[in-house]
Amino acid sequence: MKLYEITDDLIQIDVLLEESGGDLTPEIEARLEALREEFPRKVENILKLRVEMRAQADAANDEAKRLLAIAESRGNASRRLLEYIERNMQKLGTKKVNTDLFRLSICKNGTVSIQPKDPACIPDDFKRIPPAEFDYRKALEFLKDSGKLPADPGMVEIEGLVVERGEHLRVQ
Repeated sequence: MKLYEITDDLIQIDVLLEESGGDLTPEIEARLEALREEFPRKVENILKLRVEMRAQADAANDEAKRLLAIAESRGNASRRLLEYIERNMQKLGTKKVNTDLFRLSICKNGTVSIQPKDPACIPDDFKRIPPAEFDYRKALEFLKDSGKLPADPGMVEIEGLVVERGEHLRVQ
């Protein structure tokens, strides 16, 4: 039986008990007891599966890190090989090299690189002003200090702020 089926059956039994004025027949009592015992077992099995999936995800993340390190290393080696060729072409004063498979040439970059000499003294004409950012910590402090921070789950609007308190499942 699936967890949602157990949950649905427990809810149906509660509805039946309400409708019958709390009249608990031996059949309903036996079914209720069986479902209440089965629910924690089903939850435990689902959590065992979750632990296994988490372990597989961690192993996959470790493998991804290993492969990323290999890709980074090979990418760096590839870049260094080009730099090696370029340095040697520059030493020889050679701007072009043709081989059976490749044609190399040292060319000017399409645009120039521009940086301020002193980042603290950027001329006004070249400054970009960033947009205002929301200060979460200040807003939280304000709501706490004013006693307006909601304690129960839900969403409310307070002083132009949309405040939402959620819920989550904690597994220990």
